[in-house]
Amino acid sequence: MQHLKLTVLILALMLNFNATARREGQAKIDSLLQEIPHAKNDSQKVILTAAVSLQLQAVNPDEGIKYGKQAWLLQKA
Repeated sequence: MQHLKLTVLILALMLNFNATARREGQAKIDSLLQEIPHAKNDSQKVILTAAVSLQLQAVNPDEGIKYGKQAWLLQKA
């Protein structure tokens, strides 16, 4: 029974950690997205867009790929 309680406790802690990490990750993504329109040049836009892509890997990989492609297209322009 002790083993089961410990397992449940560990699982609850992991789920809480995951939820916290997602909230913090989303806050970072939102911050980066707000900076993109104010970037002074294309290089900064590429860097910020690529950073959004990297942050999205853990939260929403498909969206991360979308931003990664945007960053690549920006750097080619």
